[in-house]
Amino acid sequence: GGTFILLQDNAAESVLETIVKFATSKTCCLIVLDSLGNLSPESVLEFKPKGDYSAIRPGHFASIITQNLGRIIRPVVDNNIALLINNQIRQKIGVLYGSPEDFPGGMKYKHNVSINAKVRKVEDILDKNKEICGVKISVNVTKNGFSTVAKTDDDSHLIFYNENGIERSEKISLYDNAVRYGLIQRSGAWIKLFD
Repeated sequence: GGTFILLQDNAAESVLETIVKFATSKTCCLIVLDSLGNLSPESVLEFKPKGDYSAIRPGHFASIITQNLGRIIRPVVDNNIALLINNQIRQKIGVLYGSPEDFPGGMKYKHNVSINAKVRKVEDILDKNKEICGVKISVNVTKNGFSTVAKTDDDSHLIFYNENGIERSEKISLYDNAVRYGLIQRSGAWIKLFD
């Protein structure tokens, strides 16, 4: 078995420093930061209501993330550690054109990740007694540094059950998934495996 360590801190600077310490110590293989959107800079946490407002400026959190990404990524890559960063989607106010979605922490972290996936809840799964026994989610991979991004259909969802985990569907075969994700090309009765 392995060791599970839970650390809780709201200050962004100390959380990022802790990630660097664990990555350089070579004592772990997975680090989970949950959630990037819940972190706050120390200047915001230590702010006094009658204090100086110049310490708090727009974009301060994003600049902290941007400045520390290099310090985090280098030891994570060198020590072969998986770093999972959860983030939240926020809504911009007054957007007329384009997507109103915004992500805390700035835009730079999107360029430094290997896989960027949007996970959204579609609906709750109810049992016979109308109690929630699971959830249906959609996963949209927008960036994949290991392979091409799979084109997903609107009806491709994962179902998680609270007690049994991911649903194993017999309806979707390995062949159907290979065709869906472009590993096999089908044209009538002909199947093309490789270019």
